[in-house]
Amino acid sequence: MKIRSILVAGGAGFIGAALVKYYSDSFSEIIIVDQAETALFYLKEELEALYPNAKMQCLLADVTNRERMTAIFEEFKPEIVIHAAAYKHVALLENELEEVIKNNIAGTYIIFYLAETYKAEQCILLSTDKAVEPKSVMGKSKRWAEKLCFWFSNLGGMTDFKTIRFGNVLGSTGSVLPIWKRQLRWKNAIMMTKPEAYRYFFTLQEVFGLTDFILANRKSGSVFTIFNEYPVALKTLANLFLYHQSGKIMLTGLKGGEKEREQLIAKDETPIHQQSFLIVNSTKIKDDFPEQLHLLLSDKMLIQDKQSIFDNYQV
Repeated sequence: MKIRSILVAGGAGFIGAALVKYYSDSFSEIIIVDQAETALFYLKEELEALYPNAKMQCLLADVTNRERMTAIFEEFKPEIVIHAAAYKHVALLENELEEVIKNNIAGTYIIFYLAETYKAEQCILLSTDKAVEPKSVMGKSKRWAEKLCFWFSNLGGMTDFKTIRFGNVLGSTGSVLPIWKRQLRWKNAIMMTKPEAYRYFFTLQEVFGLTDFILANRKSGSVFTIFNEYPVALKTLANLFLYHQSGKIMLTGLKGGEKEREQLIAKDETPIHQQSFLIVNSTKIKDDFPEQLHLLLSDKMLIQDKQSIFDNYQV
């Protein structure tokens, strides 16, 4: 028997859309929510052509609009919620703190609150390795989102709250390979930050496998990722990319917020190895976390005060 419904917030993005297609035959109804009109339009056209028998609802909505999202949850009452809606481009977001807080933290809070209120069975946050000992505004915002997930898991409701922590998903919008393809076409060269910068790369098949594993696992409050001992140097990836192609490699240095070496697991995290996956039971929430969260999301707080919390409060 199929689970009745799944809601994917950010469902027209690269990973969200891939999950929608992957689960097209696994659920009786899939609700796709996204604020990107053009991406949602093309996804709807594709789904109608490729999956004519699947029941899918494509809804133009912003996860930060509480009234609109409440109406969606009230109508569909999804049993599974996957939250993939977030700003993610590190360098671009370094000077966009207010928008990042609104979208990546407040939007996450709204999704979690509604998942609990409408008694979803599971709510899954898509996070990133940039949330581990974060340096960037984007990474810090996802660290807040991960802690929110753990906080909601401790409220004693019926919903299991879980986090997937990805590395760089190969081919995803704005990731290095599509960018290099454009750069090679534009100027017969690719731009590299540092040859010795290391990144973890996930394939979509690994994303699907990890998501399947999480849906079958009832460890609420945990962070899930893939066991990967071998991050890839950007120099190695660039040489493979340029194999059988001509093009120069131009070094730019690390951009604002970028780290030389990403991590999937923090130093203070002790993962449990299960199959090819790692499960991290999150560390404790500080007693003043709800208060600091309230201040960060308050419309009455000045942006410089929010910046101070963002810079100085250790989530």
